[in-house]
Amino acid sequence: MALTDTTGRIFLAWLIAAPVLGLAPHELAVVANRSSSDSLHVANAYCAMRGIPQHNLVLVSPPPGSLQPEARITPADFTRTIWEPVNDALDRRGIDATIRAWVYSVDMPLRVSTAPEISIQGITLVRNELPPQEQVKKGSYLSPFFAGPSQPGGGRRPTVSLDAWRPEDAPLPSMMLGHTGARGTTVGKVLAGLRRGIAADHTFPTGTVYFVETDDVRGKARNWQVDDAISELAELGVGGVSTTNFPRGDLTVLGIMIGSKQLNPFQKYTVLPGAFAENLTSFGGRFEHENQTKLTRWLEAGFTGSTGTVTEPYALWTKFPHARFHVHYARGATLMDSLYQSVFCPLQRLMVGEPLTRPFAPRIEVDLAVSGMPDGSYRLRAVPDATNAGEGP
Repeated sequence: MALTDTTGRIFLAWLIAAPVLGLAPHELAVVANRSSSDSLHVANAYCAMRGIPQHNLVLVSPPPGSLQPEARITPADFTRTIWEPVNDALDRRGIDATIRAWVYSVDMPLRVSTAPEISIQGITLVRNELPPQEQVKKGSYLSPFFAGPSQPGGGRRPTVSLDAWRPEDAPLPSMMLGHTGARGTTVGKVLAGLRRGIAADHTFPTGTVYFVETDDVRGKARNWQVDDAISELAELGVGGVSTTNFPRGDLTVLGIMIGSKQLNPFQKYTVLPGAFAENLTSFGGRFEHENQTKLTRWLEAGFTGSTGTVTEPYALWTKFPHARFHVHYARGATLMDSLYQSVFCPLQRLMVGEPLTRPFAPRIEVDLAVSGMPDGSYRLRAVPDATNAGEGP
């Protein structure tokens, strides 16, 4: 804060870390497992990092058997131990109308034993009202948040913030801060990843997004999306490359989109804070068995966010992030805003990382002018700093 005194006026220059687009900290409910010290530690640390009000933190008691190693919960137990307690708490505290999204801490169930199975984030999204089984299985459930296109040359909507939706009309998006169970990471690595994501805010990184095509159907299912995404990124001044080679060497990586059963994220390249990577494979978010690369490997490699499915999705592009995720991100949306606008059918996805990271959101600097009045009162008015105008896409 700068303070000067000229011509009888006092100027207070405040640096406001406010994005053009995106959910705000007070709009998140943070859900933690009261029986887990790790869950409580991560949740409280994240609230402190992001300035989330303490009354937005809700403690629940999922059944111990729903945690490890399969991290599966029944629909009835989800309703009884998570859905109803969280909503009741938010209602009692008088903040239910301000909450636009939930954030789950570590040591929580990951998937729900529906038929077919969905993720805990999937059942949260539909507000505990399951759609027809066939829509889940075929990936035909269309999330209202999805901004398109759904086919080559199809329509697309502009990037918006999820808080533009009225809570009573909208699904309920959610993410998970980390996974510390089977084939997960440590609490220390979860917290380090969250800090990297927060440090990425407003940095306008100059790395490249790599869209990698592989030889199998996993690497080809989303090819039709890539050229348009690269063109949109170029208009925003962000680099995008379509390649058949996994990035290696002296490269600065902002994002990776790939499809491969097994891969090694630990390569010689520089991962930028705020970077996002994901892989179109069957069990990236299913941790009780070791086959196929898990989403947590991306997080261990330094990426701020990743996502994977909790059950067999087949090679249906609708169940995976659209290449346009990176466009929403580059336009200043948060990680969570970008993910939900880029997944047609997110019901089987587990989305993990720092939900509010926003590398491409501009800072806004405002001078507050306080003028003394003849009657002894003061007048306060905002004086925008023109040097900051137009910063960012």
